[in-house]
Amino acid sequence: MKLVLGRGVRSSYSQDGEDILVETFLPKDKIGTYVDVGAYHPIQYSNTYRLYRRGWKGVVVEPNASLRPLFSFFRPRDRFVQEGVASVAGTSTYYEFSDGAYNTFSKQQADIVRSQPYPAFVRERSMRVRPLSEMLREQGVTAVDVLSVDVEGFDVEVLSTLDWEHPPRLIAIEDTTFTMAQPSASEAYRFLTEKEYKLVAAAPRTLIFQYKS
Repeated sequence: MKLVLGRGVRSSYSQDGEDILVETFLPKDKIGTYVDVGAYHPIQYSNTYRLYRRGWKGVVVEPNASLRPLFSFFRPRDRFVQEGVASVAGTSTYYEFSDGAYNTFSKQQADIVRSQPYPAFVRERSMRVRPLSEMLREQGVTAVDVLSVDVEGFDVEVLSTLDWEHPPRLIAIEDTTFTMAQPSASEAYRFLTEKEYKLVAAAPRTLIFQYKS
């Protein structure tokens, strides 16, 4: 692995400097396409806003409807898809909190958050879900340069719904289970190395993979 990044990085919009790590593995003059699944805010904690400022654009998949106006204002080139990702098209329960960063489709994760004093639980509702490959076909996206995935426990399921005939060049995926001592214990690590990806960088909560070809 080439680089491990700690906290406190400046000029980053990501939570732990993931956007800087991603740029390390891209040509400086590259203008490409990203897909941001579980994007949350268009700027705060964003793994793709630095790329947007460089002239990139892409598809943002975010079930929180209240964030659509913010993306329309701050990132008008992006296409906002207000849905969740799942292996089979249908509906799923979406758990919402007073701090939208904690919103999740995972009941287990929602129960953990609800057991804490903050944030307050707001509601649960039924949300449309479908495979990521279907969303991208609908948006006319055939090539993805950077894929960012942060969906609170469903990250590998999101990956499983991608069209792997056209693998993204780089993938940034949230993973709190990974350790250098036992990387294969991480489901995301196992999944992506089997897809011919190499782990090239890590932040405290995120792994960066690069396609080997």
